[in-house]
Amino acid sequence: MSKPKLKSKPKEQTFDEEIRNEIIPSLPADIQQKWFFRPVDPTKPKITKRKKKKKSNDDGNSDIEVGEPSAKKLKLPVPDSEDEDAEDDGSIQISTYIYVSSVAPQIIISMPLPTPNVRDVPWVADEHGEDDGNDGQPIEYNHTAEDLLQALSGMSIRDQMQGIDAAAAPYINQLLECYVIRHSALFPTKRIYSDGDRHWELTDMWLRIWAVALVQNKATLESPPVSTHFSEAHRIQPPAVAHPLPILGAQVAPTPIATPIAPGSHDLLLQLAITNPMLAQLILQQQQQQLIPAMPAPLHPNPAVPAPISAPSSPAVVLRLPRPITLHEFCEHYRISTIDEAKLEKLKYMPGDKNVEKLKCEDWQGFAGFAKLGWDKIVGHHRQFVHDVIGGLWDVVAAT
Repeated sequence: MSKPKLKSKPKEQTFDEEIRNEIIPSLPADIQQKWFFRPVDPTKPKITKRKKKKKSNDDGNSDIEVGEPSAKKLKLPVPDSEDEDAEDDGSIQISTYIYVSSVAPQIIISMPLPTPNVRDVPWVADEHGEDDGNDGQPIEYNHTAEDLLQALSGMSIRDQMQGIDAAAAPYINQLLECYVIRHSALFPTKRIYSDGDRHWELTDMWLRIWAVALVQNKATLESPPVSTHFSEAHRIQPPAVAHPLPILGAQVAPTPIATPIAPGSHDLLLQLAITNPMLAQLILQQQQQQLIPAMPAPLHPNPAVPAPISAPSSPAVVLRLPRPITLHEFCEHYRISTIDEAKLEKLKYMPGDKNVEKLKCEDWQGFAGFAKLGWDKIVGHHRQFVHDVIGGLWDVVAAT
């Protein structure tokens, strides 16, 4: 008599069942389509590499093969859902399918647009530097700031420049009156600002910079602002002078040539003896009779004269003024203030006096009261006066 089958206890859900019943259904549909489950015989593993039609197994289940599976497959044992007492003779095969697109991969490289160089080709752009839709066409201009500002009428910087020009216009007129074109004899065709032996040409840009500094109280009409435009790199050199500049001072007279001494009677006799051998023999006999120890050596007919002292290579030249020039006229011509004029009068300075360059610090500072920079300007005006006199500028002033 067969024993009755006892009802088995419900088995706990295994890891395989958890994957099949809970994890797999929770995945998205497109991922579930790439995963296929089939019970297979564990003794006869089957790996399909090509497409095959549906084929039924002995247990009635069908194998589903779609696409090309990957090389890695995971087989997990699955219990029979119909027979609870059945052994775990089945397995689940999870296959991953990788679908490779037939289209070749594309690489897209994007680069930002280059920043326009406003010095080279100024594109029409807004205040943020973006193109305003003019297709990057450059503005036609004549390489001047005024034409560029007129072309860029929509920019706010133009209004600012107009305001600055309007405020600096009166000071530009004052600079034009102070520094006329014929102010410097070294540069008769240019408008020049001179500081001693340094010179700068006052073009429109230089005048505008100076005038803007005057508006801001950073400069005066006599001294330019502290700017790179008035640095040593932008100063101009005076033209080469054909003759060297003369040195003030008295001319040194050359040493006179010594006058030759007239030969005596004894020397004439010896010269005759040299030219006449018979006379020389007669003189020799006469000297022997007079017990003369020896006859002096004959002298050359032309006695040696000491060579004159060579004159200096650049002799000093006395500065000749075309007419007497007063200190007041000197200060008025070179725009020296009345305060400095009184200090020069205290030093007894006369225009063209070379001794002004030899004064010591206790003279021009302790006695006259000049500052270091002010005294350097006075010495520069003195040298400029010497150049102007030599160049003939004061001849023109005297004629007028």
